Amino acid sequence: MKKFKVCILAAGIGSRSFDPNINKALLPLDDKAVISHIIDKFDEKQQFVIAVGYLSNQVKQYLYHAHPKNKFEFIEVKKYFGYGSGPGFSLLLCENKLQCPFIITSADTVVLERVSKPDRNWLGVAPIKNTENFCTVQTKSNFITRIDDKTINDNKLAWIGLAGIKDYKYFFDSLKVNQKHTKNEIQISNGLKGLMSKSIEAQNYTWYDTGNYDNYIIAKETLEDSKFDFSKPNEYIYKSDQKIIKF
Repeated sequence: MKKFKVCILAAGIGSRSFDPNINKALLPLDDKAVISHIIDKFDEKQQFVIAVGYLSNQVKQYLYHAHPKNKFEFIEVKKYFGYGSGPGFSLLLCENKLQCPFIITSADTVVLERVSKPDRNWLGVAPIKNTENFCTVQTKSNFITRIDDKTINDNKLAWIGLAGIKDYKYFFDSLKVNQKHTKNEIQISNGLKGLMSKSIEAQNYTWYDTGNYDNYIIAKETLEDSKFDFSKPNEYIYKSDQKIIKF
């Protein structure tokens, strides 16, 4: 397909985050930041749009040193907490840079599989038990038929914060029309619900959610080899090629 972009949403404080001293995109996982696990799914020529806000300079400095060959366009999100903020709001600020098919991903989403191209509309999904803190979906014949955002329901699949958007104009139009707030934030699901009329496929992924402490520890125990941690409290160390990066 023609060129597409990848949008990484890394602006928020992270309502489930457990360390206010580090942007959630920079939590270390197997010697590199979580955001590097996302970027490494694509080749060095891939264009990235990064929404930054909370501790934005940390993210920019890390990417400058860890991924010097990649091309990044940064969108500053000044309103990254409080009523009317949220991932949907951040994404709307990125709209001018996303006038082509694109992939959305949260900065705390890690998957094992290769990420599909946005040659169709798709949502990355994985099994979930507790639906209250996640956007969840129902499917029929592998197509999304219902989207529920952070409610208690009997859905079996969570949207993992990863999606391919082919019909980008229709998606943004839907996101702008639906300004409903969920837990005081504008959610991406507002646009996805409108996009369902164009059809959205469900794409299964092996998902590691690094957004809260318990799930982050599960990701570390699963994806890392057992080794000594040389970092100090409130210190984060990463390895990139022949460089050591420390915050």
